[in-house]
Amino acid sequence: MNFPTIGCICVLMLFSLSSCSTWDPDNDLALDPVTKMTKKQIAENLSRTPPSIKKKTRPFIKKSDVPVIPAVLKNPVTLSTTESVPLKDVFFQIARQANVDLSIDPNVKGGVALHATHRPLIDIVRELCTLNRLRYKIENNILRIEPDKPYLLNYNAQFLSLTRQNQSRISVATDIFTTNEGQGSTADNGSNTLLTGETKNDFWAELESNLSTILQNSDAKEVGQDKSSYSLHKQAGIISVYGTQAQHQQVEHFLKLLRLSTSSQVLIEAKIVEVILKDEFKAGINWNLLKGDLVLQSPLGDTITPGSFNKNATPVRDVFTFGGSGKQLTEIVGLINKFGTVRTLSSPRLTAMNNEPGVIKVATNYVYFRINYNRDYGYDSVREHEYVSSEIHTVPIGLIMVVHPSINLADGSIVLSLRPTISRVVDEKADPAVAIVSKEAQQSYVPVVRKQEFESLVCMNSGEFIVMGGLMEEVAKNNQSGVPYLSEVPLLGNLAKAKSEDRVVSELVIFLKATIVDNKADTFVPVTESTVAPADTHLYENFALDPRPL
Repeated sequence: MNFPTIGCICVLMLFSLSSCSTWDPDNDLALDPVTKMTKKQIAENLSRTPPSIKKKTRPFIKKSDVPVIPAVLKNPVTLSTTESVPLKDVFFQIARQANVDLSIDPNVKGGVALHATHRPLIDIVRELCTLNRLRYKIENNILRIEPDKPYLLNYNAQFLSLTRQNQSRISVATDIFTTNEGQGSTADNGSNTLLTGETKNDFWAELESNLSTILQNSDAKEVGQDKSSYSLHKQAGIISVYGTQAQHQQVEHFLKLLRLSTSSQVLIEAKIVEVILKDEFKAGINWNLLKGDLVLQSPLGDTITPGSFNKNATPVRDVFTFGGSGKQLTEIVGLINKFGTVRTLSSPRLTAMNNEPGVIKVATNYVYFRINYNRDYGYDSVREHEYVSSEIHTVPIGLIMVVHPSINLADGSIVLSLRPTISRVVDEKADPAVAIVSKEAQQSYVPVVRKQEFESLVCMNSGEFIVMGGLMEEVAKNNQSGVPYLSEVPLLGNLAKAKSEDRVVSELVIFLKATIVDNKADTFVPVTESTVAPADTHLYENFALDPRPL
């Protein structure tokens, strides 16, 4: 065989070997078929966080609905009058002082006692109109005064035509069997605890009740004047109010506060981590050891001392708070690495509106079956009919977290109702009824699910985070190995066996951060600007196959 033939064979063998190579996660030099990067390059890309760049945005200023008051109406005037002076003469007197054109309706009557010195004209006009059930308006730089009679005005209130209802229930029962029914007793042999909660949000029903109260309490009482009323169009979000100017001012003020409160949002970031504790921390995470990195107040333990960042606060036993300057949620999680191996189970993020519940569910539905078996006999007691059917049942395995925030915009505080639930399948048990009916030919397994959950109400400031921990679990593993056949010999077989006991203790810790999202009604970020975080853009560009930009 000549050398060219040998060379061709070697080249073909190299190509065949390279084509048969597969992605090996344990090999640092292997290429990922999707990203075309090695394991080392992937780790570097995930660990490197790009700098946060604040892009300049062009704020859009919402056009104000408040009419612009001419500068001439702000001229200072002085007034001193009694009820004997006709109200028309009072208006003409202050209009001449400010050199303002004035128009008065013929139905304006009565008088008023008022004394004001060097005050803007518009303030005096408002006070006179309020005391005498009048209203004013400015048309073509002419101040017009007329009786405050009801008129129609439409308001915009955009909210979903939706009714939401949330129910939560936690029950704990220690009794397994009750007394026999034939004894006529229903006494339990254990204890039962039931915690239920229910919330119902019906925006339009509450708005209708509020408008009715506002218009009834401020309704005009003059004889012959039309009664105030309103109507709602839920799909279009339009409120039509028929009332006086004073009533419209109250409705407008109420709707302004309502929009500000209902449009506020909370960004909730959570990290659920499992810490496989080291041998020296089998009793749990010692939060006192984090004093070097964090400031702790009232750390867990018998000795309670105030922290350095709030010396005047009265500490509470077995309750602690901690914080750090400039610490991010990911950095705080990294501090507990000293206690053992940290494994992140989930890192959900959710934005919820004020007083609206939100649900995060990252779970797999575990399927099992419930067997229904019936057997009927014929008239001759020989023929029989069997009817078998099954019902599918599912149980979610993973993370389910329900949050319900309430925002106080005055001081930036947040009240949270939290219920995180983490479930796992730890074992399977065979249904004995299926084995009996099938004469041990079939088995139907039911999962044994371990649940770890909290139910709590907490109060925190915007930007702070809370820690929920203490859910510990101990798993004992007994391993036995030996020489085949020889290890089974009595007495002497122990010399050919090896036994090991491994005790693993883990603790579940939940970190949760809540931040009020700035959602002012007078500004917004244009869609032409990027609103995606730099870290998300970096992850998307390096590990996504979508050619379209974010």
